[in-house]
Amino acid sequence: MELLIVLLLVVLILGVGVGVLVTRRRSDLLEPPSTLDETVAVEAEVETAVEAEAEVEAKTVPEEVETAVEVEVVEKPRFRDRLSKARSAFSGAVGSIAGRSRIDEQTWDELEEALIMADVGVGAAQDLLEHLRTR
Repeated sequence: MELLIVLLLVVLILGVGVGVLVTRRRSDLLEPPSTLDETVAVEAEVETAVEAEAEVEAKTVPEEVETAVEVEVVEKPRFRDRLSKARSAFSGAVGSIAGRSRIDEQTWDELEEALIMADVGVGAAQDLLEHLRTR
């Protein structure tokens, strides 16, 4: 029984000792170094040196006046506006082609250009023209 009490006391003393060491190490890690005063003095010297250099540069460099450039905000065209532009380009090209008496290779090329200018796409324009040529 006495041995059990002695072991409990030893474990209790070791636990308290470990707790004290852990808290002391944490406080040592959190404390700033003692050279803080030296660091502040060095930083103050650096700041004054930088300010002095800035004053010298300000005196040697002539002041440049920047003029405010007005930026025009360009509105993005609406979908309907773009669609009407493509439609008018396509209808104009088709109208000029429709007035011809016969369709030759130049007519097919102009029709392909009209489809591409109307933002149909190269692949879709070629597919449409191939389908029309087979008719």
